[in-house]
Amino acid sequence: LRAIASFCPMNRAPRDVLREFCVDLAYVANAGYPVYGTAIRTKGQNVHADLNLCIGTGSLRRRDIERRGAWVYIECLCDFRTNPQLPTRFGGMSGGGIWIVLFKRDGNEFKVHDFALVGVMFYRTDLRRRRCRLRGHFVWSIYGRAWRTRAIAAPVTA
Repeated sequence: LRAIASFCPMNRAPRDVLREFCVDLAYVANAGYPVYGTAIRTKGQNVHADLNLCIGTGSLRRRDIERRGAWVYIECLCDFRTNPQLPTRFGGMSGGGIWIVLFKRDGNEFKVHDFALVGVMFYRTDLRRRRCRLRGHFVWSIYGRAWRTRAIAAPVTA
């Protein structure tokens, strides 16, 4: 297989991603396809799936980032009090991206200036007071590991 293009380069140094994107109140978007509401039909060898893309948005705050041993996590709030349409179950969101999007003002408009994958979701906390949090591996846990793997997997040249 050959890659044609990449819309999200993984070759950014973790320190650069943190410096450029992980600033207080940066715009954060979680994206994934929860199983909730999914309909799958098969007819012969054809499979048709109706999927619901779920995107949550918010602002990055320092308290959303937590280090536990060798791992660094990001948590994003899901508040059912302000958005009762949120799915009640988030199964299937694991592996979904957590993105930071930087905007630039152009007159009266805001346009996307740059974006970066800063996390990968894998867990939902318990629902308390109609709120829960989606947890993901954060910058060091994904880019740092990718960089170490790249260094290990790099071919040795004489």
